[in-house]
Amino acid sequence: MPFIISNTNGPFKYAALSNMYPSAITSLNATSSVAGQITLSWLGGLGNNVKYSYALSTGTIQSVSGISSPVTLTLTTTDSVTTTVTLTATVIGGSASAVSNSVTTTSPYKTPSVTSGLVLHSDFLNPTTYSGTGTTFYNLVDSAAQSIMLGGAGSYSYSSPYLIITNPTQGSFGTYLLSASYSVQTISLWLKINDTDTRYLYDSRNISGATAFYLYYNSTGGISTNVTSVFINGGASNLSAILPIGSLFNITFVLGSAVTGNAMLGNSNTNNLNFNVSIARIVMYNRALSQSENAANYSALV
Repeated sequence: MPFIISNTNGPFKYAALSNMYPSAITSLNATSSVAGQITLSWLGGLGNNVKYSYALSTGTIQSVSGISSPVTLTLTTTDSVTTTVTLTATVIGGSASAVSNSVTTTSPYKTPSVTSGLVLHSDFLNPTTYSGTGTTFYNLVDSAAQSIMLGGAGSYSYSSPYLIITNPTQGSFGTYLLSASYSVQTISLWLKINDTDTRYLYDSRNISGATAFYLYYNSTGGISTNVTSVFINGGASNLSAILPIGSLFNITFVLGSAVTGNAMLGNSNTNNLNFNVSIARIVMYNRALSQSENAANYSALV
C-alpha cells in the first residue's frame, strides 16, 4: 500500500502555516532622546526567519542598530523631524505591518526655558541663525522678523559656533551687533572674551538717541544709566565683577525700563578697551527676568 500524506487539517499543517506568516505587530512605539535618532519598540511581528524593514513618513533613515525590538534608527540629519515609522515584518509566506505614533526627533539646538516675553533668540551653532557668511543673521523666535544686520566700525568673522567681533573701535561707537525695532528689557549674551588682560563689565546707556543699549569694557567697573540687575552664569552679580577670560560664559543684564533701537558693541570712550569677543548666543526679552528665571535659562542653555 502506498504511503499517503493526508490533506486534512491537523496540528502539523497549522504549525507549518504559522511559521509562514508573521504574527500581528502591536504596541509599536517611537521615541527620541538623541538628536537624529529614533528608538522603536514593539510586540509581535514574529515568524520563521523574519526580516524587518522600516520607513519614515518624513526624513530618511541612514542606518539601523539592532535586529529586533528595540532598534535604533539613525536619520541622515540631526535637525528636528516630525515623522511616523512604518514597521514591516516579512517571512516566506507574507508580511505584517504597523504604523507608529508620531514622534519629533530631539533637536541638537538648545532653547531658552523661559518663553514669556521672549522677542529674540539667535544661536550661532544653528545655521538657521547664520549661514557663516554675509552681513545678516536671523531671529529663531520669529522667522518672519526683521533681519539683523552687522556693521559699523571693527570687523567680524565666523567659526562655528561663534560670531567673532574684533576691534570695534571708533570713539564712542563700534560694531552694530543688531539693528532692530524690538522693545527690550533683558539682554543675555553667551560669549568668550578674546583678550588676556583684566576686563570688567560693560557700560549700557542710550547714545545720541539712536542706540538702545551699548556695551563696552571699563577699567574700573561698569557705569550705567539703566541697568538694575546683572547675572553671570545664572547667578546674581554686579557691575564691578571681573569677567571670565578665554572661556564661554553667560552674562545677562536687566534694564530698569524697556528700550527700543539698535544694539552696539564698542570700546570705552574714556579707556579705549576693545570689545574683542566671540558670541555664541543672544537672547532678549521685552520684560525683566527674575533671578530664578535667569538661573533656569542658564541651566537650559549651558
